[in-house]
Formats: sequence, structure tokens, C-alpha cells
Amino acid sequence: MLFLLFRIMHIVTGVFWAGSVFFMVSFLLPAFGQVGPGAGPVQAELARRKLFQKLPAIGIVTILSGFYMYYLRMRGTAGWAPTMEARVLGTGGLLAVVAIIIGATFARPNQDRVAALMAEAGPMPAGPEKDAKFAQAGIHRKKVVMAARIVATLLGVTVIAMASARYL
Repeated sequence: MLFLLFRIMHIVTGVFWAGSVFFMVSFLLPAFGQVGPGAGPVQAELARRKLFQKLPAIGIVTILSGFYMYYLRMRGTAGWAPTMEARVLGTGGLLAVVAIIIGATFARPNQDRVAALMAEAGPMPAGPEKDAKFAQAGIHRKKVVMAARIVATLLGVTVIAMASARYL
């Protein structure tokens, strides 16, 4: 029963985490890039709703529940560790850890900087100082997009690993 509860928690949080990242990389970040400074209020609202704190927390719950299930399988089934299923699940779990590290150390700090620069530039009158803030925000935004694409790729491979491990 405990394994089932952790499996449900792992799947629900994993779908939310990976789906949110895929949505951001595929639709939200490109839309922000096209809209430019007009995206500032939406970015500020996402920050106000603490998306960039909640998403990593959901990722951590996903990873911890996955590692706990992995531990239960290792403990409960002699000889499971060297199987292809165990190796694929383990690799998927490690990729998820790398994804959350990249998100936390590269994407989030740069996203925070973009939000701060956009908030500073918002009330400023048009001119070179405001343009400089937007240019700085653009540099950080490119870093966010690059990191988010890497995270999405890692999570995509992770999802494939989790979905296919049992059948290998």
C-alpha cells in the first residue's frame, strides 16, 4: 500500500513538473520573447504566485518519492539491482536530479533577475536607461531559455526512461 501511495504521488508530481517545464519551453518562454517588455506583468504575476519556488519543490517531491520507491524495490527484491529495469530507472532518476540542479542554479536565478529588471524598468520613462534595463533582461532571458531547454530535454529522457524501464 505504501508503494502505491508513493507511486501515485510520484506520477502526479512528475507529470505536473515535466508538463509545466515542457509548456514553458514550448509556449510560454517563446511568447515572452515575442512580446518583449509587454511580458513583464505576466512574469511579475508568475513570480508573485511563486511559480519559480513551487515548481522546484514539486520536482524535489517527485525525485524523493522516486528514490524512495527505488529503495523499496532494491530492499524488497533480491537480484533486482543489476536488471535493465533498475539501471534505466536509476539513470532516469539521476537525470531528474541533474535537471533540478540546472533549474535551481541557472534557470531560476536568471529568471529572478529578469523579473527584477522588468519591475525596475516598468515605471521608468522611455529612454536609454529603460532600454538598458530591457537589454540586460534580454541577456538573462536567453540564459533562462537555454537552461529551460536543457531541463526539458533531461526531463523528456527521464519520462521515457520511467515509462519504458519495466518493458526492457
